Formats: sequence, structure tokens, C-alpha cells
Amino acid sequence: MGKGLASFPDQPFTDRHLFSTVIIDEALFFQGAFALYESGQLDESTYRAYLDWFTSLVATPGGSVWWETTGRPIYTPGMVVAVDERLAAGGLHDVRALPAIRLDDTPAA
Repeated sequence: MGKGLASFPDQPFTDRHLFSTVIIDEALFFQGAFALYESGQLDESTYRAYLDWFTSLVATPGGSVWWETTGRPIYTPGMVVAVDERLAAGGLHDVRALPAIRLDDTPAA
């Protein structure tokens, strides 16, 4: 995931395919959470956590390329608006600094 967040789509096919699979799963999961929230079945704080997580993924260099070229065109308009508005608001965590995603094993700063 870390390689894709840093450099999608400029990767070997296998890495690009793996990243695409993982981020599509993340997007579909968030789209489900968005639908539950819109129908009143998911509380605000849980929805915001899911929104922030997914938006943090697409705020990365590779994630933003994926979102613009692949994600935005295929997901529901309401979900796309929610993500775009959250991106515009800023203040997102850089998920590339998380130990499970970092590309090296040095301690986070």
C-alpha cells in the first residue's frame, strides 16, 4: 500500500495492480459507510472516522492520482462530493507515516 500511496501509477504492473485492488476495496467500504450514514444508520462520529481515513488515502500523491483518474469517475456522486469537500477542508493525517504503511523501518518523526 505504501508504494502505491507514494507513486501510483509509476510502478511495475504487479505493484500497481495490488495497490488498485486495495484502494478499490477501501473505496467500496467507504461508499457503504457513506450509504449507511446517509440513511441514518451510522452515527456522525463513526462516519467522520471513515471519511477521514479514506480521504487521507486519496490525499497522498499516489492516492490523488488514483482518485482523479479512477475513483471519482466510478463512485456515487454523493460520496465523491463528500470526499472532495473533505479534501478541500484539509487538516488530514499523513497516513504514509503510519508504521504499517511507511516504506522503511525507521521510527516515525
